[in-house]
Amino acid sequence: MTNSELKAALLSGEPVMRLGIRYSCVSAIIYRAYRGEIHITAELRDRCDHSVTIVHAKEVQRIEPTSAAKDPPTKEESSECT
Repeated sequence: MTNSELKAALLSGEPVMRLGIRYSCVSAIIYRAYRGEIHITAELRDRCDHSVTIVHAKEVQRIEPTSAAKDPPTKEESSECT
């Protein structure tokens, strides 16, 4: 995702995906200065609200409502949160 796409996802609270794993939302956007450049990372909240994962912004994908409805649930989605 781009910076503006991450901001929209953060404000909307929509679920997102990374490497085939669905997360409940983007809970934060993190800007880090590294060797004179800004690196953007996203904090993704897991679906059970037990943890967050920090990932590169480019790895985050928006979940399209039509494709999410057609795809079978992933292993993580079909198991209950404990």
